[in-house]
Amino acid sequence: MGTKRTRRSHRPPTVWRIPDDLWKRIAPQLPREEFRPTGGRHWHPPRQVLDGVGYVLRTGCQWKAVPRE
Repeated sequence: MGTKRTRRSHRPPTVWRIPDDLWKRIAPQLPREEFRPTGGRHWHPPRQVLDGVGYVLRTGCQWKAVPRE
């Protein structure tokens, strides 16, 4: 009745994405390994893997339930 709704112009960051400033600190600690098409598991960029680990740790979901993005 007397309340006024306002839209948020700033969305909070997602809880499973590694922030850029943290990634800049972590990336030099990881080994630099390039894609090698020799078979085995599909290759994924290290940042995408770390985002997946963060998602599982924060949500507590199973690895099979992690979104593909």
